[in-house]
Amino acid sequence: GDDTGGRVFELQAGDSLYAGDITVDGKHDTPSKGPMLVGLQSGGGEGLVENVDLSDGGEEVSGGRGGTGLLVSNYHEGTVTLRNIEVGPFPDNGIYCSQGDSSADGTVHVEGGRVENANVAGVRLGGDGSSIEGTTFVYDEDIDGFGGQRPIRLDGGSGLEVSDVTIEMSIDQTEAIRVMSGVESASIHDVEMDLSSAVRDGVSITGGAGSVETDDLSVSGNGRYPVFEY
Repeated sequence: GDDTGGRVFELQAGDSLYAGDITVDGKHDTPSKGPMLVGLQSGGGEGLVENVDLSDGGEEVSGGRGGTGLLVSNYHEGTVTLRNIEVGPFPDNGIYCSQGDSSADGTVHVEGGRVENANVAGVRLGGDGSSIEGTTFVYDEDIDGFGGQRPIRLDGGSGLEVSDVTIEMSIDQTEAIRVMSGVESASIHDVEMDLSSAVRDGVSITGGAGSVETDDLSVSGNGRYPVFEY
């Protein structure tokens, strides 16, 4: 209903976590942090979150703080797999799993699923060994109040991997994949992008980033460069 949207699930486990077959019905339209948070507090902990439907998204109601679809806790220390997550347009990231500036060093694997038109990043990834595999990103709607819609942003860590990903993007934005300076090493391979002339770059690499390897990167459209280093 209107004016609803407090956090539905906040799941911070010690050693083991499972959550699956969940639908959040309706748009998140309050200035809270989003409908779902997960994380492991043990370095040896393992978790699986699967078949979660957040496709109704969220509205921008508080200057970019209107909510993240699925947030991985800043205290996450173990390994969690996010499998077959459907995410709509949220104003503060679709799936946020870079753990910000915390000292936690957990790993996140995003497998499959679909992300549409989220702000900042559809998946914002960090943590040594974290990955995105088999996910589809569709960006075909410029949304008022969303100032930086891009499918993927790699924030930090080593051994990050993006593979078997499909990106369809026609909105006026700077790039499809952004690699930030905190990334020590990353591999981007088996990625297919269909970009309109409104998208400047396929992959942009911020100065200060470490090694970034690309292989089997297919970019169609009229982007300025497939890969560009700032």
